[in-house]
Amino acid sequence: MIWRLTMLDVIETSWKGHTIKVRPIAVRQLGARKSSPDSYIAIVQIQRDGLTVSDWHLPRFSQRWASKDGAAGEALDYAVQAINDGALDDPSGAMILAA
Repeated sequence: MIWRLTMLDVIETSWKGHTIKVRPIAVRQLGARKSSPDSYIAIVQIQRDGLTVSDWHLPRFSQRWASKDGAAGEALDYAVQAINDGALDDPSGAMILAA
């Protein structure tokens, strides 16, 4: 059996031959089931030639954004910077990104 998970509410764009998918996620208080979002984080997936070359969230420990658009915008900017800097060009698949 093969499971294929898709990201919902995804912002998708192309940049220099890469497909960038960003998904902002609401962060809620654990104790309150129906609480409104406290803040947002963003998950990023970068693909090239149909293969996922990177799958991460922003590298800032515990940083959150006040809005969905803020989280998505900064994550997209960071992904573009990583592509521009050549961080995804290493054929070994190793990726080191500086914050």
